This record gives sequence, C-alpha cells and structure tokens, in this order.
Amino acid sequence: MLMLFITLAASAQTGDVTHVHDPCIIKCGDYYYIYSTGDRIAIRRSPDLTFWHFMDKVFEDIPAWGEREVPGVSNIWAPDIFYNEGICYLYYSLSTFGSNRSCIGLATNTTLDPADPNYKWLDKGKVSDECKAKNRENGHVEIGFILDQSTFCICAIANLNKFQASSL
Repeated sequence: MLMLFITLAASAQTGDVTHVHDPCIIKCGDYYYIYSTGDRIAIRRSPDLTFWHFMDKVFEDIPAWGEREVPGVSNIWAPDIFYNEGICYLYYSLSTFGSNRSCIGLATNTTLDPADPNYKWLDKGKVSDECKAKNRENGHVEIGFILDQSTFCICAIANLNKFQASSL
C-alpha cells in the first residue's frame, strides 16, 4: 500500500467528488481511496486519481462511546488512514463546533475493497484524551501521522501521542 500525503491538484475531477472535505488518500491494489469528512466518513475510489466513484461509508451511525464522550456530536470528520502489517488504521475526529470537547477514535479493517468478503470496519473506540481539552477556545482535533523508526506519532492540535508500531 502506498499512502499519499497530498491534496488533489486543482484539475478537473470527474465522478462523485463533490463535498469532499478533509480528504486523506491511500492506494491499495489497483485503486486509490479517498476518506473524507461527511456522511459518516465517505469512501470514494479511483483507478487514476481522476475518475471517482462513491463506494461506501465507514460508519452507519456515530459510535455510542462518541455520543457519550462528546454530547451533541452530529458527524465524524477529519479522517486519516495508514496501513501497517496487514491492517488499515483509520483515525477520525468527533467534536461539536465551537466547544472544547473532542475525541479521536480508531476503526480498523483488513481490506479497503468493499467487494472483499473480509471487508468490515471495526470501531476500536477512543484513542485520545482530547475529550476534555482545557484552555482551548476551539476544541476540535485533527490527526496526522509521523513515523520515526519503530514509533508512530499521532499528532493532534496541541498534542502528540506516541505508540510503538507493534502496539497498533
């Protein structure tokens, strides 16, 4: 798998690419996949980064733990994805606009192809303690990754959490 940390070029895109916010892109097999904010993390697929097709969404509903931790949450947003040792890790944010209550959650899958019989997103719950952010006017969190030898760092606004690659 190839992860691309890019923003799509300002060129003509075709297919279902409207309302793609906070995109992250990963290549798996012959396809590129975009995961984006909106509609419970929308998934689109393309063979060439130009022609896109809506495939699925990661979640049918907001996870129950997220509704408890972030009262009033109405969407799942700002996903980021990476692949490690046969597992796709999709981190996502839960927040309410203008509040200082946010969480980062994790969902995993062994394949990105919805046609694969093993395709199933499993929510692993909260991985960040950003839920009770203090002294922050706007408590939203967004995710990014840094790989430093055997340690993955998950970066969130005003926070950096480190995990050993083997513990992911």
